[in-house]
Amino acid sequence: MILSDEQDCSDGHALGESATGEDCYTRPEKLVPVADLVADLRDERDGDPVILDAIVGPEVEEGCSETVPGRRYYEAAWRAGGLIGSICDSGNEEMLADLGAPLTGLYHSFVLSERAVVTTIEVRIDPPSDPLAAESYSVVRSHDGVTAIVFPAGTAPPRGARVELTYERAE
Repeated sequence: MILSDEQDCSDGHALGESATGEDCYTRPEKLVPVADLVADLRDERDGDPVILDAIVGPEVEEGCSETVPGRRYYEAAWRAGGLIGSICDSGNEEMLADLGAPLTGLYHSFVLSERAVVTTIEVRIDPPSDPLAAESYSVVRSHDGVTAIVFPAGTAPPRGARVELTYERAE
């Protein structure tokens, strides 16, 4: 779980000992790619699932000028199948409830292992729960084509359910 009003500055020491916080914004090419950071987290877990949630500064929001957009945290959470919320949102109750769901064995998002042809995605939940659950998901895609399905609050498959995703691989 990441809670920040600033941008991620993971640089692998590339910015040097004398770097200031401003260097994260003026020399972004020196930062470790977010995909590499998430891959490192997965490597450390030896195959166990990694979910990274982020409550960070939004892109632009009135009344929230004291934060910096947390774009890198946003991308990390996206790549790790986590939830993303605004640190400026005073009504994070629903998101906070959803954050606790994986601790009980409930998962709300599933990142596909390959890029998918979105129109071919099929979801099966065994044992079947709410008859609409397998149809209530959204498909989201990152800027580099990573695809995930996300179940809205309250419709995640029940604990212990098997979620099977089939799809055609995009070229």
